[in-house]
Amino acid sequence: MEVLVTGASGNLGRRVVDKLRHNHGVHALDKTTVEQGLEVTTHQLDIVEDIDELERLIDDIRPSAIIHLAAIVGGICEQNPGEAHHLNTDVTVQLAHLARAHKVGHFVFASSAAVYNQRELSPTSENENIDPRGIYGMSKYKAEQGIGAIALRSSYTQFTTLRIFNAYGHGFQKSLVERLRTSRQQNAVGLVAWNNFYRDYIHADDIASGIESAAQYRPGVPEYTVINIASGQTRSNAALVREMMDLGAAPSYVRTNDDDVPDYSWADISRAAELLDFHPNTSINLRS
Repeated sequence: MEVLVTGASGNLGRRVVDKLRHNHGVHALDKTTVEQGLEVTTHQLDIVEDIDELERLIDDIRPSAIIHLAAIVGGICEQNPGEAHHLNTDVTVQLAHLARAHKVGHFVFASSAAVYNQRELSPTSENENIDPRGIYGMSKYKAEQGIGAIALRSSYTQFTTLRIFNAYGHGFQKSLVERLRTSRQQNAVGLVAWNNFYRDYIHADDIASGIESAAQYRPGVPEYTVINIASGQTRSNAALVREMMDLGAAPSYVRTNDDDVPDYSWADISRAAELLDFHPNTSINLRS
């Protein structure tokens, strides 16, 4: 299977390319130089600036699947909302149009748990708690809606949105798990809401496995499917620190604002298990 991966130089992109290259022909695309050191075909192309060149590339390689990871993330979205909406929403929808027009078998879009706003400590299904609060989450959710509209007019392409929860692992330096793992006394990590801040942490290797599964044909699956990609477990800051210490880590941290308003993130992954045979690690992995 020939697979085109956008955002291939990103932290997640590198993991996905490395995962796919063992069983598939991979075309790794990014606006920066793709230096994988792997046996894959690389393409340097800014899909924001040259969507026409992207279409020519799709027509040339005729991929069986497109995995769209390219995005503007985090605080940069709040600083540049116009750019964030253009890439995360408009370009994503354009790329989905191209997938349909060129009869690409599968289009996989990396969305985010940022589309949720959970008010109770219980796992959310894909149909609950939709309430994006920031530019990033809103731009991703609007892209989901655009893809869904395209899927209604498609008789060939399977469109899948993966709502990815809190990724961690080597290279994800901004994740709380990695910040705690690499912390020292001189750069202690501030932790808010010690017993009230909950997150569902998913290792990047598990995310890559879920993405690979989503890029392959699944008989009986609707033309458009939204799937949570997470561990299915949630941890408070207190529980995360205790588990890391039990695993031999020595995180350095400072507790701040212990009484902050509760903040919850927790995925129901039963749909991923059913449709993707997705069974991620539920314990924190500090080895990679």
